[in-house]
Amino acid sequence: MNSKAILLIILYFSLSFCKISPRGHVIYPEVSECDFNNEPCAPLNDIWGYRSNERNYAVVGLSNGIDIIDVTNPQNSFRVNQEKMDITGCLTEWRDIKVYQDSVLFVVEDWTSLCICEEQPCELAINVDGKGMNNELIGAVEGSASRPLSDFPDGVSGSTIYAKDKDGSYEGCTSYEEDLFKDSIALIDRGDCAFSEKILNAQNSGAIGVVIVNHRSDDIYPSMGGQNDGVEIPAVMISKDEGDIIKGHLDEGHTETTTINPNTKRDNDMYSPPDGLVIADVTDPTNVQVKYQSREFFDFSHNIFIDPDRALMYACGMSKDVDLSKGKDERYVSNGGILVFDISDPYNPVKIANYDEFYIHDIEVAAYNNPAFPNVDYILVGCGIYNKTVVILDVTNPSGNINNDVIASFDTDSWPHNSALTMDNHYVYITHEDTSMNVDIWDISDLSSITFISSFGYGQEHETIPHNVFITSEDLMFLSYYSEGVLSYDISDPKKPALIGFYDTSYEYTSGFHGVWGIYPFGPEMNDNPMIYASDIESGCWVLELVNKDKIHVEEYIHQDDGNNDSEGSDNNNDDGSGDSLIIGIGIFIICVIILINTVIIAGAFVAFRYFKYYKNLVVIDNSRDDLHLDISDDFTNDL
Repeated sequence: MNSKAILLIILYFSLSFCKISPRGHVIYPEVSECDFNNEPCAPLNDIWGYRSNERNYAVVGLSNGIDIIDVTNPQNSFRVNQEKMDITGCLTEWRDIKVYQDSVLFVVEDWTSLCICEEQPCELAINVDGKGMNNELIGAVEGSASRPLSDFPDGVSGSTIYAKDKDGSYEGCTSYEEDLFKDSIALIDRGDCAFSEKILNAQNSGAIGVVIVNHRSDDIYPSMGGQNDGVEIPAVMISKDEGDIIKGHLDEGHTETTTINPNTKRDNDMYSPPDGLVIADVTDPTNVQVKYQSREFFDFSHNIFIDPDRALMYACGMSKDVDLSKGKDERYVSNGGILVFDISDPYNPVKIANYDEFYIHDIEVAAYNNPAFPNVDYILVGCGIYNKTVVILDVTNPSGNINNDVIASFDTDSWPHNSALTMDNHYVYITHEDTSMNVDIWDISDLSSITFISSFGYGQEHETIPHNVFITSEDLMFLSYYSEGVLSYDISDPKKPALIGFYDTSYEYTSGFHGVWGIYPFGPEMNDNPMIYASDIESGCWVLELVNKDKIHVEEYIHQDDGNNDSEGSDNNNDDGSGDSLIIGIGIFIICVIILINTVIIAGAFVAFRYFKYYKNLVVIDNSRDDLHLDISDDFTNDL
């Protein structure tokens, strides 16, 4: 038995004695099952929190707006407004939410939304024509995993071929026979691998375009995320129901011609104009008032950050213009970089600065004290996800164009998605939102010689995805980790984070973009224990409590730098097994103690073992909405 298996058994038995048990599980209905004009609808996205008039609130991002939950008494959490949405918005898979004083600010992202319609028809469509289908329009979406449709203004057209790859699968995760799709459109099922892998395999077999068939019938806005390195053909995704119709005609021997053209659209009343920047007064959460909503500065933004001490708001990843056929580069605002706003009057934001060197995906601003930079009081860490670059800017007095205020930068080996600085600003943790990726640790104490330290991950053997990282104190860090839920780490030694607890809100999924999207780990303490609000895409809003800060183990996926002090160090993923003997020794001791205490637990271990990971240290206090329910038994696949 290897050390990892022993460790799992140790964890189960040890944690059997902790005060760990879920106390509620309630979710929002999917868009397809609710009145999206009036009723709060899943899937969920971001979450934030605030305190007002001696009460605590979670602000939940939904597909169609914002919902506010009173979590003052976590065991009796409730929606503040039972009869209506707190703030309605266009349908989107992504919102970013922050709170300043008694104001909620939020934005939406364009690639994963239906907020792109000024005038119908709005929905992208492919045309399918043949004996079975007569010039029928089928709704479609594109994404970053393919070559942009805007690069093909005249479209592409060819016979539709639905065929197995060399492994006998219709999911296209291995290569196809040579020229199988020559001058044709490949029809491929979603599942098992990344979109870009499917598209490249079809491209290498001669395809001039790809249509991917979704795995769900009720997915309102599926997205095709991922890198498109080497992809030279267009690709879109269509719904399962309409894909099955095409397959049926092909099975009957009909020849069907598919045309993918960026200018082909059809009517869809779920599409609407973008929200822009929305600021609402939530002083009285029973009567939320939208005080500001404008598209003056941008239509879309990927993220916003609030510096409350200086009344500043930072926005990044901005774009304007709902005409997606133009391509992102043409629609970026400030090149998708950063805009800085004075929000001392929260309902009258004033733009004061911009950074436009390249696209910035996520940002963090922190007070800074470094003798080497005596005039720098605040820094901004920006994740240039498409450039694989992290920039550090002096934002002590942001004004005008701040491109020249970059004081350091470093390159990463993959897309830098999100960052978290340690309290002393000596280290920064960087997440990479992709399958089986690490969280990297960088030493930035000397900005003239930034050094890669190590990387770690969780459950990488089954393609898990780290999303966002937050540091709440000198020794505590939290991660939203999609299918793995919420993870907490002791970072008293920031070079070697030690896992101290996690809770999986979504045990039906073991990989992919499912589970916990966002967390707010800054909630009030309960019994001296940190409170965390978490938004699970499928299963709703959760309130969690970290009840035990004892270390479970030093993260088993820690990978140390090889001493070269460069960004390639994170490729060193080897495990030399040097800690196995220690783990085994500790394991034998703990198991013996447990056997003496409770042999019954040991006897029942194998029955309950598969559930052990969902109940570690983070305890569910409640997750609101006892009045709503959704069956989420679908077996969703794990691709992008």
